[in-house]
Amino acid sequence: MRALSLKTLDRVAVREGGNVTIPCFYDAQYELNSKYWCRGDSWMTCEMLARANHTGRWRITDSPALGSFTASLTDASSSDSGTYWCAVDSSDMNPPDRQPLYLSVQADPDLFVMISSLSAEEGGTVSVQCFYSQGYKNKAKRWCRVKDQTCFEKLKTEESSQDSSVQIHNNQKSRSFTVEMSGLRLSDSGWFFCSAGDLQVPVHLTVARAKAGALSLKTLDTVAVREGGNVTIPCFYDAQYELNSKYWCQGFYWIFCEILARANHTGRWRVTDSPAHGSFTASLTDASSSDSGTYWCAVEIGSRASNSDKRKYLNLKVQKDPDLFVLNSSVSAEEGDTVSIQCFYSHQNQQKTKRWCRIKERSCYELKNGANSSILITDDWKRSFTVEMSGLRLSDSGWFFCSAGDLQVPVHLTVARAKAEKGADVRSRAQSDGGVAYDIVYFKKTTDKEQISIRCPPEQDVIYSVIEILELSQLAQISLADLHDAIVLKEDGQDMERMGRRLIVFGKTDDRDKKWVGLKTDGE
Repeated sequence: MRALSLKTLDRVAVREGGNVTIPCFYDAQYELNSKYWCRGDSWMTCEMLARANHTGRWRITDSPALGSFTASLTDASSSDSGTYWCAVDSSDMNPPDRQPLYLSVQADPDLFVMISSLSAEEGGTVSVQCFYSQGYKNKAKRWCRVKDQTCFEKLKTEESSQDSSVQIHNNQKSRSFTVEMSGLRLSDSGWFFCSAGDLQVPVHLTVARAKAGALSLKTLDTVAVREGGNVTIPCFYDAQYELNSKYWCQGFYWIFCEILARANHTGRWRVTDSPAHGSFTASLTDASSSDSGTYWCAVEIGSRASNSDKRKYLNLKVQKDPDLFVLNSSVSAEEGDTVSIQCFYSHQNQQKTKRWCRIKERSCYELKNGANSSILITDDWKRSFTVEMSGLRLSDSGWFFCSAGDLQVPVHLTVARAKAEKGADVRSRAQSDGGVAYDIVYFKKTTDKEQISIRCPPEQDVIYSVIEILELSQLAQISLADLHDAIVLKEDGQDMERMGRRLIVFGKTDDRDKKWVGLKTDGE
């Protein structure tokens, strides 16, 4: 019979008075075998402290479905330091299989975490901060999964790990390193540990299935900006939270986060909410190195004290000579046109992966993957790469970022509707959407400042009020000043026009010479 392979930690650190839970993994064929926990420098002199589901200072909980059991201790004291053994009874006459580990209990442990149990939803992001003592400053820092011992390691303190879903950032000033796991999957649930040198601290992660209608905040991860420059950072939220208050705060820990701005607040930071786009932006002018740090996009759900507000953090890195930057962070073009964005990177980022991504969907194009039919990324290997987007559509408008390694720089793209030439018969321009023919509706100004004339072929000009047209112009994302050039689509032979998830409903008023326009959301 194949020998049992037990897996656990090697040397666990815990603070005096604190609690600790240590996982032990076993093979599936031993689900029904008895598990226990004992203490002693030698197996022969090992004193049994607990069996599965035993209650005492040490408690063992068996989870056969997960192929593991845990040994938990509350209110640890220095006298609890020593060698312990995970053990599983053999199903034959052989001695129990066992695996030793050492528990180190200190008043000021050389390695510890503030939170040893994390929860998140699939697709989300979690972070854990691991603190170490001065003596472990130069030791290798790792984040590992206990069961299969897969590790992410960071040897150089000035750099971050480069896995796409696991990032490790070291901060020697605070003597801590932070692990961030993004794009979480249900299979990411389980036991991990952070380590510095030979010390380890276990952390349990639970990833739950995303709830229907649950808020998912999306933003950037690590934003680079030049000293003295300006930066605008977008944060995306679900439509059901359009009316909730949005705010922006600074601080590594959420519970100590200082609110810097609320929606439409004026100051060094300014928050602007755009419910129609499902996003708000946080903008800073004249950035300085002191602005570097951790910030949070937040949506107010309840009180701060209840910890119910939704939030997503990011890091801002302000440098005199940034490792990544663009000359123009706002680009405009017309549909059908081509735009190019040049992203400059430092020498140390020359070999890092270059990407161009849409922030909201996190759809990315990488240099190493070659070209998309409408997006081309080229690297001159002289510290810049260029993104070219061709055949632009109105739906391409929005927030993007270019990245090199873990650094990102936001870029906003505005694609406007192509203007009709003067004297052109706009009625001759037609489009098709899913086989449905559309006629063009052309807006033009009248001499009456309070009214706007609209030509709806084959009818004569129809008068709408300015307020009603303003609603229409906002929906079509065109300004009132440009209405004489604005073109929208009207379904041929019907009294409504579909634009995205909205309906523009046309109907007659009591005045036979006028019509009215109203807005209606799908499903209402």
